[in-house]
Amino acid sequence: MQKKTLAIIGMGPRGLFALEQMVEQLQQQLDHVQIWLFETGSAWGCGPVYAPSQPATNWINIAERTLELPERPATSCMVEVPAFPSFLAWAEQWDQKETKADEQPDIYPPRAKIGRYLQARFYSLVLPLVQRQAVRLFQAEVCGLEWQPDHLRLSVGGQQHYRVDEALLTVGHQRTELDEQLERWQSATSLPTHLGVQPYPVSAFRAWDFEGNAPTGLGLRGFGLAMLDVVRAVGEWSGRFGQVVHGHMVYVRNKNQGLTIFPFSLDGLPLSAKPLNAALDKTYAPSPRILEALHEEVAHGASLETVGNLDFLIQPMAKIAAEIYVQHPQRWAEDQLSETAVAALLGEWLEHDHFEHPLILAQSRAAALALADFMGMAKGERWITLDYCMGQVWRHCQLTLFRALSFTKCPQGIFNQALALHERMKRYAYGPPVLGVAQMLAMISEGILNLKYVENPQVEVVTQGWKMQKGGSEVSLKYMVNTVLDSPNIAKVATPLIKNLRSDERVTKVAGALGFQVNENGMLTNSGTDEPLKVSVLGRLAKGTIIGVDSLVDCFGPRTTTWAKACAERLSKR
Repeated sequence: MQKKTLAIIGMGPRGLFALEQMVEQLQQQLDHVQIWLFETGSAWGCGPVYAPSQPATNWINIAERTLELPERPATSCMVEVPAFPSFLAWAEQWDQKETKADEQPDIYPPRAKIGRYLQARFYSLVLPLVQRQAVRLFQAEVCGLEWQPDHLRLSVGGQQHYRVDEALLTVGHQRTELDEQLERWQSATSLPTHLGVQPYPVSAFRAWDFEGNAPTGLGLRGFGLAMLDVVRAVGEWSGRFGQVVHGHMVYVRNKNQGLTIFPFSLDGLPLSAKPLNAALDKTYAPSPRILEALHEEVAHGASLETVGNLDFLIQPMAKIAAEIYVQHPQRWAEDQLSETAVAALLGEWLEHDHFEHPLILAQSRAAALALADFMGMAKGERWITLDYCMGQVWRHCQLTLFRALSFTKCPQGIFNQALALHERMKRYAYGPPVLGVAQMLAMISEGILNLKYVENPQVEVVTQGWKMQKGGSEVSLKYMVNTVLDSPNIAKVATPLIKNLRSDERVTKVAGALGFQVNENGMLTNSGTDEPLKVSVLGRLAKGTIIGVDSLVDCFGPRTTTWAKACAERLSKR
């Protein structure tokens, strides 16, 4: 009997879990199926985002206590595959530390630490499978894919071709086309080596000359988490973070250091810090009963083809956050609004980004002051604003919302509005840890980080770099780094395989080119017949059909298990 072949393209965390689930599902059929793994780099099992070689200044933006990556059970059918511990069990053994109390500050580990776990898990799985010739590894880029009558034809490296029966795409962040501003900068600058079009690896900027007394400006395009990684790395190269004095972290720059960092974005709005520890974080968590009711209400509203607005999402979220706010220990003592009134305010704010109220932190507040305000809320030291409360409640509701909003029947325009609201809430739900904000404030106090031009300055290329202007002031920049990471949108992806699929008329795309349309088993669908094709997509390239595609926890989630069960059944029947 001829073996069937499955190709898994992209061997980061999602590809790793897909392989684990497929091995578990195939069990006795493993001798009749061969699995080929394709990865362009050397970061097998973890991908470049979690590469163990990256600097420790790159932190994951999830508290370690919440990284519930499940253990892998042993498989002892056709191949002996050992069990592997959950991340939390592995981390406890790795760190040799006792379980932390809820009142202790949360740990946000370096992404390199996550990478070490993922790679160890990958090789413990793959080595016995390779020895049994059930798995084959290809360190190469899949550039194209062609549908043949009874198989798929993969083009690898532009020269080799392989025949497979099915393929799964689990690729993560893909290279994208430069936007108009970056293209203009790249073509106009006389110092192209002084422009970083992407923030990673941050070690690439270590070669830049930041030393010396002469004033040197470094511009950072973007004011999000990637910006913070670059700021932290440059800060450690250019000085040191000291002890906390009078409740504030201290930063001391090196002698003869003339560097100043100028971040900027379109709106200049800072991220809000997450609660300091588990005890504070629990005060924003809805009960399981409330989460289940939320799922039912949102899923019902999203299932209606005639729904015309986001009330089915906004109203229940406003009600939940209002109930938590009025009972919160950090509620402003002078605020006597009823729960109904608070829910109405939150609903207005969710619907209108620029809605203002004394209980909502004003967007006009200076960025440094807003950072300090959010940090006080996160540490439990000052009263919380309604927007901060909603952001933390939203984070606790995210997985429920992702489940309710995936594979919906609501109009694509309404779905896109839900995606836009989710992106807006990331400023709160995906904010940095308290320590990261404290580092920023310390660097601001020292003068190495300057937020004077943070909101939508005018930036132009000049002979020796860039000139940034705002409000009658200007500053010269010798270096520039783009820290804006593109949201999932297949129309912008520049890698050959995705461009190949994007141009194929058979493949159904989501309106607005956010991603490829997939069915509930993860399979691409034929645009003419809606029949499933032989290619499946898990992760960010399917955004628009599903929501919640980028998190590490999602990589080890039920969508991958659903795909594996269906794929194993198809391969076993052939």
